[in-house]
Amino acid sequence: MTELKDRLQVADIEKWDLTDIYHTIEDWESDLHKIEVLTKELHEFNGNIHDGNSLLAYLTKSEEISSIISLMFAYARLQSDLDTRDTDAQSLVDKVSQLHVKVSGAKSFFSPFLLSIDESTLHSYIEETEGLQYYKEDLFELYRYKKHVLNKDQEAILSQMGEALSSPQHTFGMLNNADILFGEVTTDDGEKVNLTRGMYAKLIEDTNREKRKEAYKAYYKPYVQLKNSIASTLSAAIKNNVTVSKLRNYPSALEKSLFGDMVPKEVYENLIDTTKKNIQTLHTYNEIRKEKLNVDELRTCLESMV
Repeated sequence: MTELKDRLQVADIEKWDLTDIYHTIEDWESDLHKIEVLTKELHEFNGNIHDGNSLLAYLTKSEEISSIISLMFAYARLQSDLDTRDTDAQSLVDKVSQLHVKVSGAKSFFSPFLLSIDESTLHSYIEETEGLQYYKEDLFELYRYKKHVLNKDQEAILSQMGEALSSPQHTFGMLNNADILFGEVTTDDGEKVNLTRGMYAKLIEDTNREKRKEAYKAYYKPYVQLKNSIASTLSAAIKNNVTVSKLRNYPSALEKSLFGDMVPKEVYENLIDTTKKNIQTLHTYNEIRKEKLNVDELRTCLESMV
């Protein structure tokens, strides 16, 4: 049986080059320490923004931190994606995630502070301070969230809960990307090999229906075996969304999700209702496909995309 190659066995030319982001892990660690220092400096703005200049200084430093931490996240996640079983790479993701919680805590005072300022005062800050115009749209967008921003202490608590609230997604990610083991499929030479996601994407479009069916079963079998664990993580994520929505004074988790894009709940519900009313057209189409393909039921593995 052919085994899936370890990353160390793969030629460098076939791997992505992350040195464009950070040349070494040590460079990444250097930025980690830099962000820790900048985060302490960010804390000093709490209660000390009194005019346009101090507001600009805060926003500039906050943007610098966000820019660096985005690179750190990208590097850490891409390193982890090389081999999701690599605990060293996973530790990078954990480190930057914990750092992000600290940064969020340092920034948590800002939204309540900004919303305590009259919009006319903010306008005057922007008019009087060169450089603030760049941030104008984002600053005034925050006023739209006024009903959903808590006081300074409550925002600080929520920011500290960020990592815990994201644990269901993290758990599913580890199950889905590191722990899950797909079944075996047969190559054209009759050899049994372990299925991978890359192989599945090719096999599910193979012209041989039996090969598509074999790949389909091998791919989804472990998900069926893990259905209770996956359902549990989904349930926890839903409960987290509902709880945060209530804490932030949204009528529902749905409306919280739509608020950022300014989509009314009625538009979303109308989309679902319209789809349900016209679903028979899809059913009719599928009946025609079943007839033409000469099958009793339609499944992904029965339909070739080529």
